[in-house]
Amino acid sequence: MMQRECENLQAMAVGLRTEWSKLKAEMDNLLKKCERVKDENKSIMEELTKIYGRDAIPDLIVMESDAETESDNDEETTLSEQNQTADSRMLLEVRR
Repeated sequence: MMQRECENLQAMAVGLRTEWSKLKAEMDNLLKKCERVKDENKSIMEELTKIYGRDAIPDLIVMESDAETESDNDEETTLSEQNQTADSRMLLEVRR
């Protein structure tokens, strides 16, 4: 009975590691896409500023700074989540 339970837990651990790897790859892909969008937005803002001047696009400038603040908060959350995941992985390794 105990051995069967251990085998089941080990199978679950393998499945969870596989799922974690897939989710991490997806997150990495999304982060890359996000960076490309940020770069594109920055380029557009620079072009608009050159064409119309900063005085003509104050609403966009405010939105840009709001987005940067939100992005900084998202990055802090992501780092925290990564640390928690690393802690969980280490715990699984120790239990093996």
